[in-house]
Amino acid sequence: MQGVNEMQSGVSRKAPRPARTPSWPTFAIALSGTVLAFAAPSGAQDDAAIALEDRLDSLERDNAHLRAEVDALRAETNQEWLTEQRATEIRGIVTDVLADSATRTSLQNAGATAGWNSQLGFYLRSADNRFSLQVGGLVQARYIFSNTSDGGFRNQENLGNAAINGNAQQYPSSQYGFDMPHTRLVFKGHVFEPGIRYYLRTQFAPVDTFTPGTSFINPVSAGVLDVLDAYVTFDLDNQWSLRVGQFKLPFSRERLVSVQNLLTATTSFVDDIQGVGRSQGVELSTRGDDLHWSVAISDGGTDNLLAGISNDSGYFPIGTAPVNSPYWDSQAEFSITSRVEYKLAGTWDEFSEMTSPMGEAEGLMLGLAGHFQTGSRPTTDSFTFGGNPGPGLYSSSGNNEWMNVTADVTWNLGGASLFGAIYYSNADTKWSRLSLPQGGGNGAPTVNGTTRLLGLVVQGSVYLTEKWEVYGRYQFLDPLSTPETKPPGPNAVPATFSSLNAINLGANWYLDGQDVRWTFEMGYAFNQVRSTNATVGNGFRPTDSGYEFVLLTQLQLQF
Repeated sequence: MQGVNEMQSGVSRKAPRPARTPSWPTFAIALSGTVLAFAAPSGAQDDAAIALEDRLDSLERDNAHLRAEVDALRAETNQEWLTEQRATEIRGIVTDVLADSATRTSLQNAGATAGWNSQLGFYLRSADNRFSLQVGGLVQARYIFSNTSDGGFRNQENLGNAAINGNAQQYPSSQYGFDMPHTRLVFKGHVFEPGIRYYLRTQFAPVDTFTPGTSFINPVSAGVLDVLDAYVTFDLDNQWSLRVGQFKLPFSRERLVSVQNLLTATTSFVDDIQGVGRSQGVELSTRGDDLHWSVAISDGGTDNLLAGISNDSGYFPIGTAPVNSPYWDSQAEFSITSRVEYKLAGTWDEFSEMTSPMGEAEGLMLGLAGHFQTGSRPTTDSFTFGGNPGPGLYSSSGNNEWMNVTADVTWNLGGASLFGAIYYSNADTKWSRLSLPQGGGNGAPTVNGTTRLLGLVVQGSVYLTEKWEVYGRYQFLDPLSTPETKPPGPNAVPATFSSLNAINLGANWYLDGQDVRWTFEMGYAFNQVRSTNATVGNGFRPTDSGYEFVLLTQLQLQF
């Protein structure tokens, strides 16, 4: 047993090893070695014990190495699993964030209290959607050049009290410069519920204008903030609505489309002369899938039949200017305007502008409208001027009557558009202010008799690219019959009449749709522009020339 004791003693001298659980192969080898050790001689036993010890050490080292590799593989596998788990968690978080973002975006038009989008612009809204406010604006800045072979005249020279002194202002043959035809602010929204809506449109007046029936400038002078539209609309049901206040009368399509959505840089002189403009009153309307009908009872149309407003001619066959006027100054006893539109194809929204961008569905709409008003002369029949009594303000008695009709067609082709409208006006003037009242001073131009006008507008456009559009327009205005007129003084411009036809050619560059648009336009009148059909704001000035050439460029920004 001595060898065994020495072997054991030798084992006890080695450094202590960590506890381990022997594997089955190690246990078998150890058992075999033990048996051989007892069976072999003592010297052989010592050698066998040493060999066995070395073998055990080698096996332990191999086992430790294998265990280390297994632990490393296990750790690596576990790390990949953690990485995949984290990636899954991150993807879940991103998905939740995107879903929340989509929810907030979808609620911008319904639940958000403030913001901006392309449909509403800037807006404020209560959390329950009972109240809302939308704010918008329009800026149009242009450079315009007007040239004729001869100059002309206009009743525009003012005295210190803003009265016309009867002397005409002379025009040179060429005039040019910058101006701001439309600078507007718009406030709209609803109160208490979406079915009670309000609308307020204001504009900084670009020019001074006459007050009809007087020799005085309109109280709204250039640069003053003027109210254009101010009304409240009640939705009676899904199709019927009632509007009360000051608004565009439902007459011509060109006037009902906002100026920033017109095809051309300016309105046509035909619509400026023969349109009925805005008034104060009440309007009932209904809109179905294909039919839209409106009827308005008002204080009458805005009289510009003889360019009393657009050229400050001072001649007003009817004499009504109801915009921003008090009830006691109304000169229309009864006025009714009605328009019906029938849509054969397309959607109503696409007819809110006079162009048809690429990709838009085809649309076709017919329109028919009429206006009639009558009014007796005002009850005040005498006045004092400088302490001197005058005999009477008005030349005769009776009712002034005005009838207007128009018909139009709009055809949108998705990348091209066509529009045509015809107008007929009949005004019967029975009374007007005296031209030269007793007591000195300046009178108002006198109009007496029948004024009948026929107008025609045809225009079309084609898109060259998604952002570039070219267009053309033809205008014709013919005085079928003219009234007797008398100027306010011996040196004032007399009323003259003749037909007028002109063309406009231009191009629109839509930098961002109608919101940012740059227009280039050329206009040419083939005959003389006279004092009774001139629209100075559109570039056509009254002159003695047989032609007139207008060139303009206009930048538009709306928000």
